[in-house]
Amino acid sequence: MAGFDDEERERIRADLLRAGEDLFVQYGPKRATITDVTDAVGVSKPIFYRFFDSKAEFYVAILRRRNEAFARETRSELEDVATPYEGLKRLLYRYKSHLEENPLVRRSLTREHYRDVFRNVPPELLRELQEESVPDVLPLVRSLQERSDGRFAEYDPATVLGVLETVGLQVAQRAGDDDGAADYDQVMSLLISSLARGLTADTYQAPG
Repeated sequence: MAGFDDEERERIRADLLRAGEDLFVQYGPKRATITDVTDAVGVSKPIFYRFFDSKAEFYVAILRRRNEAFARETRSELEDVATPYEGLKRLLYRYKSHLEENPLVRRSLTREHYRDVFRNVPPELLRELQEESVPDVLPLVRSLQERSDGRFAEYDPATVLGVLETVGLQVAQRAGDDDGAADYDQVMSLLISSLARGLTADTYQAPG
């Protein structure tokens, strides 16, 4: 990119992504504008469009950045698990925390969100947006399956990913409802333990 060296390009792109995420969380992707983002970073709109073709593509990049961080951190946490049950349980809890701590990712789980924010997005980019709403944990699932000598190893990893989305929908539905916080924690604990135990039933080892 003419005018910037590699280090400057990397810094500007990272600054844009951070500012965009902050503004999208604060005002929502529909209300926050590209001008808001460039003003926050101190660059012009033409500079922004040298990095991203559209607001929707920018949004994809923000989701991808968050979800890549989730996958990277979770991979590290799963390295020392003793059983597939413990690994899957830890993965589900990490995903729960990921959504609770990242409202932009959490909101992206519903189709209505995209229809409201990106009404004129091409179908292929809309599919990409929806795919980026869930982190790429298939390699993590496969890694856990390789450590299993039971039925869990035989499941299609995409089926296990569907279980992850079940947890995500529970978190998304609860968002903003503080009245049932205690019940929510108990429900999620039971849900995650039950899902992990059910998928690894023939390899499950009770703690202690």
